[in-house]
Amino acid sequence: ANSIYANPNSTTHYIVEGININGCKGYDTIQIGRYSIPYINASSLNTCVGDSVLLSVNSNTINNSYLWSNGQTSSTIKVYPIGDTLFTVFVTDPNGCVAIDSIQLGIYTPPSVNATSQLSTICSGSSTVINATGANTYQWSPSSSLNSQSGANVIASPTTSTTYSVIGFDQYGCPDTASVSVNVIQGASVSLTSNSSSICIGNSLTLSATGA
Repeated sequence: ANSIYANPNSTTHYIVEGININGCKGYDTIQIGRYSIPYINASSLNTCVGDSVLLSVNSNTINNSYLWSNGQTSSTIKVYPIGDTLFTVFVTDPNGCVAIDSIQLGIYTPPSVNATSQLSTICSGSSTVINATGANTYQWSPSSSLNSQSGANVIASPTTSTTYSVIGFDQYGCPDTASVSVNVIQGASVSLTSNSSSICIGNSLTLSATGA
């Protein structure tokens, strides 16, 4: 046959033998290149809301052109998906061959952290328990007046009115923040005086207290 269909799985050399009407033979060869289909690499297939993901194309050819479904034209792009998103890339090599690949990115729903205090107001020198809910792990600040920087329940002993912030992380590492305030009332300044520093047995004196 003068023509055949070829679909090589890799770069292949083809040899053809021809015989003319006089029985003379001739030969020729041709190399057909097979270019592999590019595919997308993702730094993460799932991410938290607000986080970035790097998408890059792996290909065995150079000098390709790229067109992503979000309009970007680089081989590597940074994306900030706000929901489950399908990204598609069209890759055109210098020979005009076009390949397509897609990747689905998932978004984790962030936790909802809440912070409360057992007592909203304490006297100076006293303590209260503050607690956080809605996540798996917690980090508190400022920590100087707390018995621990981490944990769902910590003891706060502030000397002045203080607002505590807490960052909670879910099982995927996605964060959320909350805050709680503890009001501190300073203790009374009490003074005790007497109308005399000494008395005789059987007599009395007057003691006076002020400041409360």
